[in-house]
Amino acid sequence: MILQKQTLSDCQPAVFCLTDSASKEDILFFDIETTGFSPKNSSLYLIGAVYFRQKAWHAIQWLAETPAEESALLKAFFDFCTTYRILIHFNGEGFDIPYLAQKARQYHLPFSPSRLESLDLYRRIRTCKAPLKLTHMNQKALESFLGISRQDRYTGGKLIDIYHRYTKNPDKTDLQLLLLHNLDDVKGLTKLLPLLSYPALFTEHRYTIQNVSWEDAPDGQPLLFLELALDVPVPKPLSLDLSFGYLTIHEGICRLMIHAFEGELKYFLPDYRSYYYLPDQDCAIHKTIAAYTAPSRRMKATASTCYQRRYGLFLPQKTALFTPVFQKSYRDPCLWFECTEQFMNTSGQLFLYIKSLISF
Repeated sequence: MILQKQTLSDCQPAVFCLTDSASKEDILFFDIETTGFSPKNSSLYLIGAVYFRQKAWHAIQWLAETPAEESALLKAFFDFCTTYRILIHFNGEGFDIPYLAQKARQYHLPFSPSRLESLDLYRRIRTCKAPLKLTHMNQKALESFLGISRQDRYTGGKLIDIYHRYTKNPDKTDLQLLLLHNLDDVKGLTKLLPLLSYPALFTEHRYTIQNVSWEDAPDGQPLLFLELALDVPVPKPLSLDLSFGYLTIHEGICRLMIHAFEGELKYFLPDYRSYYYLPDQDCAIHKTIAAYTAPSRRMKATASTCYQRRYGLFLPQKTALFTPVFQKSYRDPCLWFECTEQFMNTSGQLFLYIKSLISF
């Protein structure tokens, strides 16, 4: 088995993206290389890890020169894990960890990674595929999004044949190709940490409302501007057109512009069979009251005519989060609620509203 260690001069993981209690010494990044997806029908041949010790980041790699060294490779990595608290990986919960666990059972080895806190970067970041406008969520696509370059030009699948060739005829060039791919993968993990700032905004809602203001749009309708101070700055600016306005993020600030509406909207009453529609007044009233109205001035309400009108200032909402819900017409998919002074002065309600708008 080959053991390779090196100090990394180009590695400065943004550990501020992790939990407040995490220190550099607690963290172990890791990635594995296998000859297939099934632990029963493939072998594990390489594990790489990055860790922090003595004021520097280091990489360590274990490579099985033949499949017969698989057990020794596993034991070496499991022993190394015991001094860490947080295990960081990319889709490790979907592949790497179950693969290692199955291999541990096969060789009757204690599975020490199970005692560590697991942080799967893929599972955390994939929730932001839509706002980040990404078509793929693999590690190389995310590295490309951040402008991260790598020396390695191979995929894990293409390296399988190179590993098989190496086991039959050990060659220094093939060895370097195998080690380089794994090293770039595990180093890449450390550079993807800043991406956790996006789920911190969109799914974990870690921000504070910093400023609220109103302006008039060119059409005279009001615009609501909200400025959010982010707990974790984003590594790359983002601008999104949304159905209700737009959103921009730059470093530690997120700005929302929301198209409000001032005018008359309709509140559609439930159980329209209990109401009459009054054409002269353009509204619906309950049958118990409509009994005092001349039959010629009333008609049975339908779902689309069973409404009451309200003039006011309204804000859009994706779902019926705030009630009563208003619409411009019965089939209009856009839902509104009345923006009252009480709503604007209640920070909890305003935070809930923002959360509903920027959740993807």
